[in-house]
Amino acid sequence: MTEADAAGMRAPGRATGGPRRLPPPPPRPPTSSDLAPPTPYVVPPAPRTVRAAAWTWCAATLAGLVALGTAALDLADLRQRLVDSAGAADPTAEEDLLREGADTTVLAVLGPLAALTVLGALCLVLYLRRRSGWGRGLLVLGVLTSVVDVLAQDLLAGGPEIDRIAAIAQGGLIAVAVVLLLLPASRAWSHEPRG
Repeated sequence: MTEADAAGMRAPGRATGGPRRLPPPPPRPPTSSDLAPPTPYVVPPAPRTVRAAAWTWCAATLAGLVALGTAALDLADLRQRLVDSAGAADPTAEEDLLREGADTTVLAVLGPLAALTVLGALCLVLYLRRRSGWGRGLLVLGVLTSVVDVLAQDLLAGGPEIDRIAAIAQGGLIAVAVVLLLLPASRAWSHEPRG
């Protein structure tokens, strides 16, 4: 022990053994207003037209998936029907050329139908969650899907009727959903500001 320690003095720069304590914060001042604090913004529920359009679009997506699934199960017969009809139209065409044409036709019709069905479902989810801008996307996808459904039902004619009926049902349901989205209540809900 040094003399400074014995005298009760500390050497400068020497750390003390315990943590340094800060004084408590000053008391809060009293409130100066009797008004209640503002309430948080609550998003109003969607009108019935929007909910009906969403359910109709979901049913159309299900019909599109049924059409694609049954067409995939009947793919070999579908390709053979296309080859036979093209061969009847041009008997001098080579078999390989007819098969390539049938494959291209199937891919050109069923590929966009699958893509538009999935994109429509995703766009519907974004429209219902965020609203701004996705309503126009739904309208465009609805028109494109209806056009592809008309082409697909013509391609699917002649085989099992399930895939053709499902494609027609998808086109009809999407047309109903698009009309519901164009009604004034749906449009007003789409354009109202978010909080």
